[in-house]
This record gives sequence, structure tokens and C-alpha cells, in this order.
Amino acid sequence: MTLGSDIHKIESSLNNSIQCLQDFATDHKLRFNPLKSVAGFFTTNRHLYRYSPKISLNGHILKCERNPKYLGFVLDPEITCNKHIDLLVTKAKKRLNILKFISGCDWGADVETLRTTYISQSCCTLLDCVALVYDDLLK
Repeated sequence: MTLGSDIHKIESSLNNSIQCLQDFATDHKLRFNPLKSVAGFFTTNRHLYRYSPKISLNGHILKCERNPKYLGFVLDPEITCNKHIDLLVTKAKKRLNILKFISGCDWGADVETLRTTYISQSCCTLLDCVALVYDDLLK
């Protein structure tokens, strides 16, 4: 992560840091896959909102994503968590649709099967954890 106002200086600093990291990885017999790596660019400057930095890894320019995912959390430039919340809502709806499908009106699974499915799909865990985190964010 680098902070500053000169974009070219920031790019140069990041590329130097990535090269040092790459050298360390090579010394320890590790390899980073540039095709699975992405760069994220966050700024409050509206003129640079669509800017795509030229960050390279192993001679490949990394793809710049507006909403990269880091440890399962979707980052967004506005720091509002809206993209991540949208992703969680979509996941929860898919899981609940499975329950709706197998519970049917005229036919369907018994209560124990529905309960097991609910727990295995972890809808409650997903939404309970999210509620705790986002409740603190909204305060």
C-alpha cells in the first residue's frame, strides 16, 4: 500500500516493492501467479477514478479491478461496503431458494431434512455474522 499525490511516483514505489517481494519469494522457492493477482486503486480524487495503474509482477501487468476481493471481502473505492453487501444478499437468496424449492406446498422434505439443509447451507451463520459486523459499521 502506498499513499501520495504523484501517481507516477506511487507506481514506481509499488513496482519496486513488488520486485523486492518477488525476490524474497524466489529466494524461498515461492512463485506468485500474475494471472491470479490483481491491483486495486482507491482514491478520493474524482479525476483519477477510472485510472488504471501499471503495476507489474514477473513482467506481466496486473489487471486493475475496481472491486477486488481480499480474504472474501469485496473492497470498493467509496468504502461503503455496498458491493460486499450485494454479494452477501445474492448468496443468501440462492441458499434460501434451495430451501423454498425442497419445502414445496403439496410435497417436500420433512422438518428434520429442512433443518439440516438450513444448517448445512449456513444461511443463519452467514446472515448473523454479517448483521453483527454491519451493525457496528452503521453506528
